Amino acid sequence: MNSPNNKELDRLRQLSVFGEIGWWEADFTTQEILCSEYVCQLVGIENNRISLQEFLQWVQEDYRQQIACEFMSIEHSEIHELTFPIYNLYSKLYWIYLSVGEKKKDENGHLIVFGILKKISAPEEKQESTAMNRINKLIYQLEDNKTLFKDIFDNIPAGIEIYDADAKLIDINRKDMEIFGVERKEDIIGIDLLHNPNFPPAFSKEIERKEIVDSRIDYHFSRIANYYRSNRKDDIINLYTKIGKLHNSRKECTGYVMMNIDDTERMDSLKRIHEFDKLFLLIADFAKVGYATVNLYDNSGYAIKQWFKNLGEDENTPLENVLGIYAKMHPDDRSKMQMFLEEVRQGKATSFKSDMRIKHPQKANEWNWIRTNLLVVEYAPENKHIGLISINYDITHIKETEAKLIVAKEKAETADRLKSAFLANMSHEIRTPLNAIIGFSSLLVETEDRKEREEFMNIIQTNNDLLLKLISDALDLAKIEAGTVDFTFKEFELNALCKEIKYSMQRRLDNPNVEIIVDNEENSEYWLVSDRGRISQVISNFVNNAIKFTSKGSIHIGFEQLSDTELRIYVKDTGIGIVPEKQDKVFERFVKLNSFVPGTGLGLSICKSIVEQLGGNIGVRSEQGKGACFWFTLKLNSEESC
Repeated sequence: MNSPNNKELDRLRQLSVFGEIGWWEADFTTQEILCSEYVCQLVGIENNRISLQEFLQWVQEDYRQQIACEFMSIEHSEIHELTFPIYNLYSKLYWIYLSVGEKKKDENGHLIVFGILKKISAPEEKQESTAMNRINKLIYQLEDNKTLFKDIFDNIPAGIEIYDADAKLIDINRKDMEIFGVERKEDIIGIDLLHNPNFPPAFSKEIERKEIVDSRIDYHFSRIANYYRSNRKDDIINLYTKIGKLHNSRKECTGYVMMNIDDTERMDSLKRIHEFDKLFLLIADFAKVGYATVNLYDNSGYAIKQWFKNLGEDENTPLENVLGIYAKMHPDDRSKMQMFLEEVRQGKATSFKSDMRIKHPQKANEWNWIRTNLLVVEYAPENKHIGLISINYDITHIKETEAKLIVAKEKAETADRLKSAFLANMSHEIRTPLNAIIGFSSLLVETEDRKEREEFMNIIQTNNDLLLKLISDALDLAKIEAGTVDFTFKEFELNALCKEIKYSMQRRLDNPNVEIIVDNEENSEYWLVSDRGRISQVISNFVNNAIKFTSKGSIHIGFEQLSDTELRIYVKDTGIGIVPEKQDKVFERFVKLNSFVPGTGLGLSICKSIVEQLGGNIGVRSEQGKGACFWFTLKLNSEESC
C-alpha cells in the first residue's frame, strides 16, 4: 500500500502530465540543468540532469542564438518569461513557455535558478498566432513611431526640409518656417531644392552627386523674391546647411532631407570675439602688455606671445618651462617670485605686484624692467586647480625716463644753485671794475701829475676791458640760451691770428716771470675758412685762463693738423693744473674752480658751445702742479686750408 507521501507525489506527476507543465532548476556556476519527469518525457530523454549546451540544442535553430543570449542573461536581468519552439529527440516541434520562479545561492555559493516549463500550443497554431501578433505589434510600433517622428520633426530646434526624388519640397517644420520667414507652408511647398538662388551652381551639383553635403552660406533674402514668399525682406543671415539623400530598401534615392541652422548670432559673437582678440593683441603688442591664465597646480594654461616676450622667452616655449623657472629673470627677483608661488600653493598668499628685471635680449649685462601683477582667482587644490592670472608689462622706458628725470632734476637744481652763485658773482664782478673806473676817474680829474694820470688811465682802461668782457660773456650766454649764436665764415690766416692774440694778451700780463709763445710763429702761413672772431674768442679765453693760474713759466699757443679733415688748436701752460675729479666740470656753466680768481665761470662753457656748433670737440689735459693744456678741434675741407 502506498504511503501518503507517495500518493501525493503520484498526484503531482499526473497533474504535471495532464497540465503539460514541468519544473527545471539551473545551476549557473556548473551550467547544468535538473529537469522534472514531465520535461524529460516531453523531449524524450531518460537522464534528468543535462548541460546547458544540450538544452540549447533542443531550441529551433532560428531562435537558438536569441534564446542562448536571453537565458544566459537571466542571472543579471529581470527577465521572467521566454517563449520559443523546441524539437524533441524524435524531431517533433513543440512551442514552450519557460518562466523563472526563484533565484538564490546554495551553500557552495552557486547561483541556482528555479522555474517552470509548459507546452502551450500546437506548432502550426503557435506559428500563425505569433506571426499575427508580430504584424499587429509592428503596426502599433509604426503608428507610435510616426507620431513620435512628427513631434520631433515639428519641435526640433533646427530647420528641417523634406524633398521628394525630384528635389521638390514636400514638408518643412516650424523652426524652418521661422528661419526663412514663412507664414504658411503653402507658400513654399513645391520649390526646387537645386534652384535656390542663394546656392552657388557648384553646390547644387554637389547635392546631386554626393550623399551628404554641407556648407556655410550668407543667405540673402533679397534674392528669393521670385523663389518663395518671405517676410524677412532684405535680411542677411549666416546659414549652416546640411543636405543628405534618402533611400529605400533597394538603395534607390527617394528624396532629400535638409537641415538648416541660423548661425548669425553665434557667428556675429565669434566675429566680435575675434575682432576683440585681434584688438587686444594689437594693444598688448603696442603697449607691451602680456596676459596669462594658468593652473598653478600643474602649470597648465594659456598666455599671449607678449607675456612670453616680456619674460625674455620664446612664444613657443611650453608654459611649464617658464612658470617657477624664470630663467631670464634677475636672481633676486626670481627668488621673490618663486617664494610667492610657493605661498600660493600653501594658501598663504593671493596677490603679488613688483618690478622685475629681465635680461636684455641684445645687450649683455643690461636689464629690461617688467612690472608683474599676479592674482589668485580660484584656490581648489582638492580639485587639482589653483587658478592664477598674470599680467606683465614692459616699463623699461618708464624706468629710463625716471632716471633721466632724476638726472635732469639734479642738473636743474645744480644749475639753479650755480645761477644764484653766478648772479651774486656777477654783481660782485661788475661792481669791482665799476668802482675802480668811478674812483680813478675822480682821481684823474684831481691829479696834475702826468705819471699818476697815465697810471690812473691804465687802471681805468684795464677795468673797462674787464667790464666789457663781463658784459660780452653775459650777452653770449643769452644768445646761447636762445640758440641764436651768429657765425660768419671767411678765409683767414691762423698763424697771424695767434700772433695777434699773443701781443694783445702780453699787454695784460703783469708778471715778468711768464712768457706767451706762439709755437707756429716761424712757420709758413696757414689759411682756413671759419669764423675768425669766434675762434679768436675761444683761444683768447684759453690764454686768459692760463694767465690767471700761471705764476711762472710759459703759455704756449699753437695748432697742428691731425688729418686732411681735422685741425687741433691748443693753449698749454705751466700753471697750477687741475685735479682729475674737476676736469670734467670745467666746461659747465657758472663753474669756478677758484672763487678767489676774477671771472664769471661762463668763459669755458661759451667756448664749448662755440666749438660744438662749429662741428668740433673741446677738452683739457692736465696734471696737478704741472700745468694744463686746453684744446679744440675744427673740421676742415682740404681745399680750403693749406
